Amino acid sequence: MALTKAKQKNLEDKDFHTLYTQHEEKWKALAKKSRAVAKKHITGGEDPRSDDVAKILYPIIEVDADFRAHQEDNRARQPRYVMWFTEYVIDESL
Repeated sequence: MALTKAKQKNLEDKDFHTLYTQHEEKWKALAKKSRAVAKKHITGGEDPRSDDVAKILYPIIEVDADFRAHQEDNRARQPRYVMWFTEYVIDESL
């Protein structure tokens, strides 16, 4: 699924846009590496779709220390925030 305006607003309500800008280079690098892995191992060399990239990036973000600290600080521990932030990182980075 792609990032919708409603998801983006929900993320902004919990300051996830600030988390992204504070660690922008890290998120961009992770998204690019995830895209390369998806291209090689999922799509057989073709450009991957955003959902293909998300399959790689999601478990990385899910356990990231900065992400988890932000979840705690902003009372955003629901699993939907992991997927939405993954979509946000892909949308902003690729």
